[in-house]
Amino acid sequence: MIILDVVLGNIRAELKRQGITQNEFAEQMGYSNVYMSDMLRKIKLGADSLSFLEKAAGVLGISPHQLITANVAPVDSYVSIPYLGGDVPDVAFNVDFINRLGVATDALFVNTMPDESMEPTIKAGDLLLIAKRREIKHARIYMFKLGGDTIIKRIILQTDYNVFVKADNSSFPSSCVDKAELTRSLVGELVWQGRRA
Repeated sequence: MIILDVVLGNIRAELKRQGITQNEFAEQMGYSNVYMSDMLRKIKLGADSLSFLEKAAGVLGISPHQLITANVAPVDSYVSIPYLGGDVPDVAFNVDFINRLGVATDALFVNTMPDESMEPTIKAGDLLLIAKRREIKHARIYMFKLGGDTIIKRIILQTDYNVFVKADNSSFPSSCVDKAELTRSLVGELVWQGRRA
């Protein structure tokens, strides 16, 4: 049920905001830590959930209405970042987060890790935020297109003319590539990654 998910999210957020641990909250509510853990994972619809809600609001010093109201952030606090390739919808990111990255939003796009070559650093299917770049820096992770393939690897600068394209997963090959060729095929640099649950 959506409303129960909202209540759980609001309780967790309020606990975090007030710096109250789950153990402290359980004690103030008069419940065992095990019971509180169960309640905070999944409030069950029933008579006891209403009394739990009222009691939780009282302990937290807020109204029950605040616990059942979805706290939706304003739309203008998010920016839509396009997914590179395919018919995948854009991904919304918090504007403050993007600003902290120091990259213009029009220089960003989203993609997913196509394989296991960068494990354990990046797992296959991880969401990647890539910033368009034309310059290669030592030991950073980049996305580039070589021979029609999208490749995401760590770049190790070796000389003015060659770079080492390194897979973090030793089961995958690494190779030496002409720096000028790689720079021409460069799409961007990894600036953030997220793991899907």
